[in-house]
Amino acid sequence: MNDLGTSPVASHAYTSAHVLRLLPADSTLRRPGLDWLRRRQHPDGSWGGAVPCAMDRLVSTLAAVIAVHDTADEWARAASAAGLTYLRRHGAGWRGAREELVASEVTVPFLLDQARQRGMPLPYEAFEDLLRLRTAKFDLIPAELFAAQPTTLLYALEALDVPYTTHASALVQFTALNGSLSNSPAATAALHQHTGHGQALDYLAAAARSTRDGGFPEIFPISVFEDAWVLYLLQRAGILPPGTATTTAANRLRATALAAGHRGVGADAQFPVADADDTAMAAIVLHNLDTDDTALLPALLAFEGPDHFRGFAHERGPATSANARVLEALRRSPEQFSPQLRKATDFLLATRSDAAWWHDKWHLSPYYATAQAVFGLAATTAAELRGTYAWLLDTQHTDGSWGTCGGTPEETAYAILALTALDAHHGPVPQPVYARARDRLREHLDDTHHPELWIGKALYTPTTVVRAAVLAGFAIAYEAAAHDAHGPARPTFWKRFPHAASAHADAAEAHTRAWRDDNGLAPDPVKRDRLDRSHLGHGTANSYPYAPRDLVDLASDVFTWLVAFDDTHGDAIGHSDPTQLARTLAQLTGVLDTAGHGHSGGEDEEELTPGFPQALADLTTRVRRLLPHEGFIRLLSALRGVFFALLWEAHVPWDENTVTLDEYLTMRRHTVFATVMAALIPSPPPASQSPDTHRLEACVLNLTGWINDLFSFSCEHGPGRTTPANPLSLPHLLMREKNRTQEEALTRLVQMCDEEADVAHRLIVRLTSAGDKDLCAWAEAMAYLVASTDWHITVQRYLQPTTPDG
Repeated sequence: MNDLGTSPVASHAYTSAHVLRLLPADSTLRRPGLDWLRRRQHPDGSWGGAVPCAMDRLVSTLAAVIAVHDTADEWARAASAAGLTYLRRHGAGWRGAREELVASEVTVPFLLDQARQRGMPLPYEAFEDLLRLRTAKFDLIPAELFAAQPTTLLYALEALDVPYTTHASALVQFTALNGSLSNSPAATAALHQHTGHGQALDYLAAAARSTRDGGFPEIFPISVFEDAWVLYLLQRAGILPPGTATTTAANRLRATALAAGHRGVGADAQFPVADADDTAMAAIVLHNLDTDDTALLPALLAFEGPDHFRGFAHERGPATSANARVLEALRRSPEQFSPQLRKATDFLLATRSDAAWWHDKWHLSPYYATAQAVFGLAATTAAELRGTYAWLLDTQHTDGSWGTCGGTPEETAYAILALTALDAHHGPVPQPVYARARDRLREHLDDTHHPELWIGKALYTPTTVVRAAVLAGFAIAYEAAAHDAHGPARPTFWKRFPHAASAHADAAEAHTRAWRDDNGLAPDPVKRDRLDRSHLGHGTANSYPYAPRDLVDLASDVFTWLVAFDDTHGDAIGHSDPTQLARTLAQLTGVLDTAGHGHSGGEDEEELTPGFPQALADLTTRVRRLLPHEGFIRLLSALRGVFFALLWEAHVPWDENTVTLDEYLTMRRHTVFATVMAALIPSPPPASQSPDTHRLEACVLNLTGWINDLFSFSCEHGPGRTTPANPLSLPHLLMREKNRTQEEALTRLVQMCDEEADVAHRLIVRLTSAGDKDLCAWAEAMAYLVASTDWHITVQRYLQPTTPDG
């Protein structure tokens, strides 16, 4: 996330060659750019992307041979000759190819004219079809319209001649604050050549700096495209944590959408032309961030055609991705946009190939197009996508990858994202599929260079977007493979929340064990061993990762006391003698009452029974000293709630109990001590409290109890268990009250956890973006509590002492 905006698009030959052709002779950008072109010529004499694509190699090589022909460098003559040889041998390879680059009907004829003027021997007659397409394009956007309003032809100014260039001076009105024309280095270089536009050279210098290698990118900057696509991919994978790194990108997107209103947005905040794809993606991401995006949805209607949605005004051919994105954005308002949803759905289903996969005008790979179509269709038309599911499974390579040239990381990521969206409808996806993809993607997580698969005027790579896709695909494959390898389904939400290790974790573990033993809370060796394997000091410290040492020690001791008490007096033991438990809890309630009235020390403390009562008195004294009064009262209240819940639990008969699911859900947050966890975090000021803060706290309390039930159930029913299973748990109640099998109950509980975590994540993002410092700190602290519920997976508490891990 920190790389957003720093190097958004990699260099490529077409743009670099045009800029070098048009730069002033004394520009300091020329030498690094020529060196880049020299290094990037392929052994066969061509220029272009790493993945062979006939039209990309044609347009890139044409642009490059003209640029090097115009230089006196020693290497240039041989390089130009090799490029011309390639063009004579392969120049007609574009015929019949599915791929069509942006403005190729304009750029190729222009470059051929330039080559002819230089006397280059090329088969010019082979390109007559493109000349007719250029005429058709110019008929759509006549020169008068070109000068009067922003159009897509601005993006290809470097490939225009008279009569369009006679209007070049009028185009300055369309330049952005950064000095560019349509954020295109090539078009901006042409504008400078025609008009001497003052800021153009500064923009070109910034574009060159962005690539860090001397070349020039296809487009720069791409703030909307980059922010929206990266956030979207991380949202789909569930790995978007709240915090400042994401807030910066989200706030940029919010500001751009607010400024654009009903006009829609383009690839960048300063891009002069809006498009359906960027507008729809921004709407989806902002909606996922709980931000009002209602202005963007009507903007999409401006792109509606008779039977599909256009990506841009004056577009010659429709895009799969734009229609899929519009469908995904509008489908949450089905009553308002019913005709549009039907139109986009019908278009997508009608344009797939082999009833399975799609192609797109903005990306070379069918896996990108197919993933976008699946994202739009899966929620409402999943039954139509069985062929797509089978195609995805059938086309994985043996090394775990998908895609062209033996497979690429980016295409592999899109295949995994699409399979995950279809898994619930046509799956489950076989575990080896995820495992192979995981292993393949792991090798490329740190790659900063990826094959050029995105379609512009030549093939290019939006680096950060591709890296986000690879990360998202890996995260999904890793989680899915781990779930299948370890048996039943498990929640996936933990990666969405920030984990942090407390600097005091080891010290807290040592302290709380000593405190426990000094107070005699676990004289029984078996119970003491179980507490040791719980690692309560480590777990508690990492639940409050930035708390000072004394508070960490206090929190660790509080939870050690609670867990030790439950081991000794709760669970099955409490059921055997609930009356004795009631008397013990009455004495402990007296300790809380004494602390609540401000009494400590003296005769009252001396009369306390050693063990749990005396240790509780020590805790209340420290709590009163370390927490503000409001926090002290909250903690005492939470402890009273725990006592009441333990008493309730002890009086519920385990055989044929009649506890309802709703009753259990109400009490579980107390019996699992979650209310105590939340009470140790300072509450936001009363003025900042709202339904959102109360709902977030409820999410944290619920998740703590539900996750505990999920994993304790698995352990209680695992092989070799000798302790009695507790029938008072969510899986049991779901089986009984909802008439589910054990597997169905566990699957539903996993779903409940992920849904509750999704609500918590949305609220945390909303509250941390509210601008209230105290509210932000509280919400972030709650996020760490959610993350810390993974203690139930990693802790050895539930293992039998006789196991190797015990």
